[in-house]
Amino acid sequence: MITVDATPALAQAIRPTARLHLNSPHTYFGEPETTQTSQALRSEMSNAMVEERYYYINHTHLPITIMRRDGLPMTIVPSRSQTSSDFIIRKVLILKGNALASATSALAGLTELDSSELEELRKAFKHLESLTYREASIMLDYAITVKDLMEKGGWLYHYQLDLTVSVKEPLNTPPHPYCSRFLNIGGFGETYRYGNQAELNLKIRYVDHSPTASPKYINLAGKVLMLRPQKDAPFARISAKVNGKRTDLVYSDYLEIFYSANADPNLIDGLGVAHARIALVEARETVGLYDTYDDAANSGNIELGRKEKLAKALHEVELVRATIARDKAALEQEDLRLRRELADAKRELELEQARIARDNLELEQRRKDMESKRKAHDEQLDREKREHNERLEAARNEREAAARLEAQHWRDFYESRSLHRKDQSDMIKFIPTIMLAVVALGTAYLKISSPAKTT
Repeated sequence: MITVDATPALAQAIRPTARLHLNSPHTYFGEPETTQTSQALRSEMSNAMVEERYYYINHTHLPITIMRRDGLPMTIVPSRSQTSSDFIIRKVLILKGNALASATSALAGLTELDSSELEELRKAFKHLESLTYREASIMLDYAITVKDLMEKGGWLYHYQLDLTVSVKEPLNTPPHPYCSRFLNIGGFGETYRYGNQAELNLKIRYVDHSPTASPKYINLAGKVLMLRPQKDAPFARISAKVNGKRTDLVYSDYLEIFYSANADPNLIDGLGVAHARIALVEARETVGLYDTYDDAANSGNIELGRKEKLAKALHEVELVRATIARDKAALEQEDLRLRRELADAKRELELEQARIARDNLELEQRRKDMESKRKAHDEQLDREKREHNERLEAARNEREAAARLEAQHWRDFYESRSLHRKDQSDMIKFIPTIMLAVVALGTAYLKISSPAKTT
C-alpha cells in the first residue's frame, strides 16, 4: 500500500513551440533551407546529452494506428518481411557524457528493478568496462503480434512506451487511457495564465480503489451531476475527523478538487492550479456527496427524502402486493392445472394397468395354448419316432433274416459242391486202379482163353 502521496505538482508548458522543416529529419522553425538559425539548432541538438528515437516497423498484414498520450494518432502501413510478421517498436536511446555516467552508476546501484526494460539496460551497460566512454546508444525492440491485438479487442495499451496500438482507423481509435480527458487533469477555461482569470474554474475527481466502487452524485446549482470512480490515482494521506478528532490517515477513496489558484485568498502565489483532497467520509457532509440521484436532487433534505422514500416504499409495497396477488392467482391456476393433469395421469395409469393386466391374461392363455400344443407336438414326435424306430427294427430284422438265409444257402451250396468235387476226385483217383484191374482181367482172360484154343 502506498502510504505517502508521491504525486508531483501539476505542471504545464504555457505555450509549446512547434518547429517544422519539411526536408529534414529534425524539426525546427524556418524555411526549408540551410540558414544560420538551422545550423544553430542542429548544433543544439547534437550537443544534447540524452536522445530518444523511435522507429515503427509494421510487418503485419494490417495497418496499425498508434496514439500518444497527447492524443495524436498515426497510422503505419504494413511492409513485407521474410523474417518477421509482428509490429515492432524500436527505441534507440543515446546517452552522452554525464548522462551516460549517471545512468550507468544508477543502474549498477539499484537492487530492485521495476521493469524488464531496466533489466535489459543494465545488461547492456555491463559491457561498459570503464566510464571512459563519452557516448553510448542502446536499441530496444518491442514486438506486438496481431494475435495479441485481436485477443484484446483490436486495441491495447503498451505501458512501457506509453502508447496505444490499434488496428482501427485513427478516428475510430479509442483515446489514450492516460490522456488529460481520462485522467481528468486537463485544463479548464484557459489552459494558461490562470493569474489573469477573474472567474473560478473548478474540477472534481472522485477516486475510489474499491472493487465495488459505484458512481456518486453531487448537486451544483440545482443540477445533479455524476462522479464516476477513478483508480488511476495513488492512495493519499488526508487529514480527516475520526471519532471527533482530526487525524492524518491514508485513504483509497477521496475527492480531489482542482481550482484556479488565484481564487484562493490563502495562497501567496495566485498562478497555476491548486487542489484539495477530502476523504469520502467527510465529503458526504462538507461537499454534499450522495449515493443516489434522488438524494442529490433533494440536496439532502431529510424530511423530503423520507417522504419520497416512504412514497416510494408504499408504491413498492403496492407493487409487491399486486405481484403477490398475481403470483397467487397464477399459482392457483397452476395448482388446478396440475391437479387436472394428475387426475388425467391417474386415469391413464389405471387404464394402462388394466390393459397390461388384460394383455398379461391373454399372454398367459396364449402361453398355455402354446404349451399344450408343444406337448401334443412332442407326444406326436415321440410316437412317430417310436414307430419309425419299430419299422427300422423290423426292416433290420428282415434284412438280417434274409442275410442269414442267403448265407445258409450259399454255405449249403459250397458244401454240396465241395462234396461233389471230392467224389469226383476220389473217382478220378480210382480210375487208374480200375483200368489196371480191367487190363489185368483182360490179360488174365486172354491167358485163360488162349490155351484152350491150342488144344
